[in-house]
Amino acid sequence: IKSIRVMKPFYFAATLALWGWSQFLGIQVANGQSCLPDGIVFSTQAEIDAFPTNYPGCAEVNGDVIISGADIINLQGLAGISEISGLLRIQNNPVLTSLSGLDALTTVQSIEIGANPNLSNLVGLGGVSAVSRLFIGGNGSLTQLNGLNSLNSVNGWFEINSNTSLSSLNGLNA
Repeated sequence: IKSIRVMKPFYFAATLALWGWSQFLGIQVANGQSCLPDGIVFSTQAEIDAFPTNYPGCAEVNGDVIISGADIINLQGLAGISEISGLLRIQNNPVLTSLSGLDALTTVQSIEIGANPNLSNLVGLGGVSAVSRLFIGGNGSLTQLNGLNSLNSVNGWFEINSNTSLSSLNGLNA
């Protein structure tokens, strides 16, 4: 038992030192922490792929998340994000075909999905049940709204337009 008491001050000091340096360097060290108070913009696939390494434990983004880039093909690097306190904008991604990778997302203030010509469905947003704004427009290959099955409340602006392949609103069944 005495050896445990001897170790406690060292453990406490080491933990305090690690916490202090992580705060100084802006590194998140615990899982499920909130992060990025100014939000984040992803303009390349490499930035998305590096997110879990660059922001370990970042699950709650305290700002907007903007995804817009010519080479963005998947969102798998964002799989740890469960909450976005601001806007999720997925726009101008010519090779993006799926929103898979956002499956852990349950809370987001607003969603805008536009000008993603190869996006065929919204699978990946199935955990989101309420938003204050929803815009889906200009996604030429979007054939269905599957992925919004859990969405049961839009508390403000709601617009779906110019999705030339969309023939029904199936998927908004909640």
